[in-house]
Amino acid sequence: MYLVSNQLTGSIPAELGELANLQALMLAGNQLTGSIPVELAELANLEALALSHNQLTGSIPSALGGLDGLVALWLGANELTGSIPLELGDLDNLEVLTLEDLKLTSIPSELGNLANLEVLYLSGNNLADIPSELGGLASLQVLSLAHNELTEILAELTNIANLRFLLLNDNEITGSIPPGLGDLSSLMDLSLSGNRLTGSIPPELGQLYSLRALELQDNQLTGSIPPELGDLEVLEVLWLDDNDLSGPISGDFVRSAFLHDWDSDRYPLAFLFADNNRFSGPAPAELDSLFFYEVESFISIAGNELTGSLPLLPAGDVRRNYFSGCIPAWWRFEGNLWRLRVNPQRTSAGGTVNLKECIGRDGAAAVTGVTGVTGQAGDALRANLREQLDETRQRALIERMPQNRLIAGMAQRVSGIR
Repeated sequence: MYLVSNQLTGSIPAELGELANLQALMLAGNQLTGSIPVELAELANLEALALSHNQLTGSIPSALGGLDGLVALWLGANELTGSIPLELGDLDNLEVLTLEDLKLTSIPSELGNLANLEVLYLSGNNLADIPSELGGLASLQVLSLAHNELTEILAELTNIANLRFLLLNDNEITGSIPPGLGDLSSLMDLSLSGNRLTGSIPPELGQLYSLRALELQDNQLTGSIPPELGDLEVLEVLWLDDNDLSGPISGDFVRSAFLHDWDSDRYPLAFLFADNNRFSGPAPAELDSLFFYEVESFISIAGNELTGSLPLLPAGDVRRNYFSGCIPAWWRFEGNLWRLRVNPQRTSAGGTVNLKECIGRDGAAAVTGVTGVTGQAGDALRANLREQLDETRQRALIERMPQNRLIAGMAQRVSGIR
């Protein structure tokens, strides 16, 4: 029964529990109210139950743990409260469990018994901790615990060898990043942003050779960028902004990330956001090579303490540093000037200065009062990247659906309303 996004209102009829042969009940994306009827537990042949994105209240019926054939259960984005019933740990065939955006306060250790579970969405709840037993979910590929109240990264999570997506962003996690995360060789997406993490970035993260997105922004991380991060061959987006990183930007990192062997099939890192840290010293000379090698990347190093000549990036943001000199006029002729945000720059006296265009490639000292280049790239790009990343995660959820054609097809539609 497929009735997704049909503007249905009222409560879920208890009589649906009499449909003995029903395999899928898909009621997501409506305006249903009331509680989840316990009678649904009588659907002995049910393989997929989708009630997400409604206005359901009450608690999750423990009787749902008796649906032995259930493969996928979507209950997120309702007004359900309380705890996750420990009986859900009896669903031996369960592969997908989404309980996001509810008001759940605890996770039973019994969920660690779900040997076939591949997708677990628990984001947007009131969870303060997670049981160590989740580290035994050997089949798990997608784990989202974002937007909760977690205070630590569970060490046992590093045991989930098949994990591809680990989302722990926007919690209250303190301490350092566990080096053991580097053992998750299948990981494609790691998000630790919006926490209170301290210490340096472990070089072991450079072992995550399947990683495409690494989000470490909005923490209190210190130290430098490990050159090992430049070895991540399929990394597309690296967020390091709004931390307390310092020291010079390593030329080894720039070479590895952007100027690697062009005879290989590897592409350069597409997006690097390292703004609003405390990087100092001259920008590495390797950055000036990006233009001449025609590297198509956007690099933001704005809001740091970098000095010396202005790096002429193919695209990016270098504002609010201590760069001096001028913007060569030939740069405008290359048609890239609008893609690089340059002004204003900081001064040692605490003010700002705008760099001036000049005719020669070498040259004049910076002068004040010149409008200079501001460009339009940056904020909108970040927003678009965030949307694209969310879409990637949704596609991953769909791709990790059970191979049952009926469920997989319906799952794509259910996930599309998320």
